[in-house]
Amino acid sequence: MSQLSIKKKKPQSPPDPKPGIILSMRLQNFMCHDHLAFEFNSHLNFIVGPNGSGKSAVLTGLQVALGAAAKETERGAKLGDLVKKGCTSGSVSVTLSNYGPFGYKKDIYGSAITIVRTLKTSGSSSFKILNSAGTVQDHTRDAIEQITAALNIPINNPMCILTQNTAKTFLSTCSPAGLYDYFATASLLSDTKEHLERTYKDLKEMKSAVKAKSEILEKIDEEVEEKRKKLELAQDLASGGEKLKKLKDEYQWALVKEAEVALKDIETEINKKKSQIITEEEAIKGIEKKISTLTQEDAEITARAENGAKESDELRDKIVRLQPELSEAKEQQRAAKSEYSKAKGNLQRKDAEIKSLTDEIQRIRETDFGSIMKKKEEDERKIVELETTQKAYEQAKSVAENDFNQFDHAKKRAEDESSQCLRLIQDIEKKIRKRTDDIQRCIAENDAINLFGRDHASLVKDIRARGLQNKIKGPIGAYLNVKNQSWAPAISCALGGEANLTSYLVDSDKTAQALRKMMGKHGFRRLPTITACRFLGKVHDVQNEKIRIQEGTPFKSLMEELICDDPDMMNLLIDTFNIYSVALIESEQDAMDYMSERHLVPRNCSVGYTKKGQVFSCRNVCVETLLG
Repeated sequence: MSQLSIKKKKPQSPPDPKPGIILSMRLQNFMCHDHLAFEFNSHLNFIVGPNGSGKSAVLTGLQVALGAAAKETERGAKLGDLVKKGCTSGSVSVTLSNYGPFGYKKDIYGSAITIVRTLKTSGSSSFKILNSAGTVQDHTRDAIEQITAALNIPINNPMCILTQNTAKTFLSTCSPAGLYDYFATASLLSDTKEHLERTYKDLKEMKSAVKAKSEILEKIDEEVEEKRKKLELAQDLASGGEKLKKLKDEYQWALVKEAEVALKDIETEINKKKSQIITEEEAIKGIEKKISTLTQEDAEITARAENGAKESDELRDKIVRLQPELSEAKEQQRAAKSEYSKAKGNLQRKDAEIKSLTDEIQRIRETDFGSIMKKKEEDERKIVELETTQKAYEQAKSVAENDFNQFDHAKKRAEDESSQCLRLIQDIEKKIRKRTDDIQRCIAENDAINLFGRDHASLVKDIRARGLQNKIKGPIGAYLNVKNQSWAPAISCALGGEANLTSYLVDSDKTAQALRKMMGKHGFRRLPTITACRFLGKVHDVQNEKIRIQEGTPFKSLMEELICDDPDMMNLLIDTFNIYSVALIESEQDAMDYMSERHLVPRNCSVGYTKKGQVFSCRNVCVETLLG
């Protein structure tokens, strides 16, 4: 039976509409508890019991249920060590409020979220996340991290969950560095720094990616231009190959046509010579026929002369009469023979010419035409080679077109990625410009409250309307100004950044409670810090503790560079941030030169900040960079 009991400041009441409040817890076989269950009040709850009764086990169970590892609880090396001895498994469950307009995914989880974590002695564990109806919605650690982030439950923040060991260490630690680490973790300054550094890193990577993509794009453009030139050359070569082939064909056919025309002319000349020879042969035959007739008549006359003397005189007379004719015939015969000889010579010459022409034709057919055919075959072979070359160029053209398309696609993809990166950079720069314009506008209008957002502006207006401006002062940043705007980043870092500059100062705990209620009505997603202290109406005397700066050194006092007309607000800065001992340093090099040598550090100086927000301890060089 557990010796624990829970004391509630007020009677049990309906759950507060604010999401993130713990409604109930259940521990099963966890550490020293067999079975322990609580239903919490929506306000303040106390868990009491003697030493060793398991009070810290309840806090450890809360950490484990919300996703903490065993080492983070400081109660075991592995989760299996948290299972009760003698049992093989245990479980812890936490039910969180999800009421109100700021609930997390209310359409899925409803008005309450229950997280159940089962532990095994082997060290393994599993999650179940249930909605208000008891239905399992998820099993992953990511979902739990999203829930705790949305409900503002940072389990590793000592302001949210403070373990015994952490409290002992905090109380016993006097080191400024250790106290600063606690402060940075509790005020979320370390998270803000981490997010800011990650943002600068992402921005740097995006700029590098844009630069790399631009260089790749230039190379791609060069390669595309080279491929385009090769493609044009291939197209010109293909076109020239076609023209060359056409000219070769025309040349070959022109040679054949010329040979055919020459052959036709030779055949026509031969036919003419043959016709002339036939005509001359017919003339020779007529003359020979006439000579034959005359010879026959002469023979007949001679025969008649031999047969009769009677007729000799007649014949002699006839011979005498015919002698001229015979002489003429003989003359004609001689002329005919001469003509025949001439015609025969002509015929022989024509035969020789015919033979010569025939030989020439044969030679042309055997030699020139063969050479033409051989040349034609050689040209055809060259044409085949040109066609092969053309096909190779066409393939090269296809490859070039394919490469061009790939390069074009890569170019478009690189342009798209480059455009996305540029748009993201432009969005970030636009937000920075908008924020700068808002700041300048508020400065010009002398309305410092609007710099902190509409929720703060409406809250301050409500405070003034209720006449509480003498009891409630804030946000802190609205009460501050600097003599030299170039020191604003350093002073902002020294005062803890936005988380502290948006906090409020009140004169009592009662006023703090009233202010929290007022904040709940003005739509704050995360309530600002409220500090309660007695208002004195005058500034603390810190003359003996103030930083002593010598002339000629690159130091300035933060307290002297800060303008604050409200004494109570100045006292808060003195008590909380020790502004009287903070130095402002012109450059990083000056900080390294002076802060690294103890004898060069101004008297009473505890820490220094450069204009870029770099912080330097008087004990060592650059501790960290808060602005990236």
